[in-house]
Amino acid sequence: MIKSIIWSPFHFFQKGYILYNMAQVYVNHATAMLRSRLHRRFKELYFDNENRSGGCGIVENKTTFDSENNIAFVTFKDETAAKAAADREHHTVDGVDLTVSLYSPSVQTVPCYTNKILIKGMNEKITESLLGLFLKEKANYTFIDGSLTYQAVRGDVALITTEQDIDFETLKRVCRDNPLENSYLDVSSVPISNCILVSNMPDNVTKDMVELYFENNRRSNGGPVSKVEMFKTLGYCLVYFNDYTTVDSVLSKEQTLSGNTVDV
Repeated sequence: MIKSIIWSPFHFFQKGYILYNMAQVYVNHATAMLRSRLHRRFKELYFDNENRSGGCGIVENKTTFDSENNIAFVTFKDETAAKAAADREHHTVDGVDLTVSLYSPSVQTVPCYTNKILIKGMNEKITESLLGLFLKEKANYTFIDGSLTYQAVRGDVALITTEQDIDFETLKRVCRDNPLENSYLDVSSVPISNCILVSNMPDNVTKDMVELYFENNRRSNGGPVSKVEMFKTLGYCLVYFNDYTTVDSVLSKEQTLSGNTVDV
């Protein structure tokens, strides 16, 4: 059974504002009051007045409100102004005390495979066996036979899986100091995907059928599905899970959809 995952590099983005230009304002009164009586003064006058708030130079139309938590977000044009506003001990607008602090959004760490390497800079002279010898001799890594996979669009980008966990800083240095067939390989870790590619599907399979099947743990070893993208004319679909750990569980099982074994 062919097992494939979508391995192209990706990034996670979390909704929020950058620390250096953001002050977070906690307002201890109803948001409705803030939106009406205090809104313009709060946004255009108070925090744009250096004598009053310590800050100045707000970014217009960037004040937003979190009504559930009764918080307003004000964006300044530079770090210094935001920090000055946050450092001031007391903020009072129309008799209402406000608490101000710099907004520091939580950073979501992207989990990566410990034994997969994304390689850029491949050329037609670098064969699988030559690459294997290079990694073994220069870095003492052994990659799993048959794991070399080329990116569909760029022929100079490939993915391999090794038998050992990778020390990427050391491997980067090895590749930087030792060209292979006149090419300096650029290596990096591979983010763990929450997506599988399902091909060889029966013609009668629908999007709902795919989603229901892969959400059924008993049938597929799957779990909650966040999205299914169908590409019927190309004969495959993409299934995205809420939890990336579900992918390995699904790949460990032969999958049968609508009475037919599918490739995952």
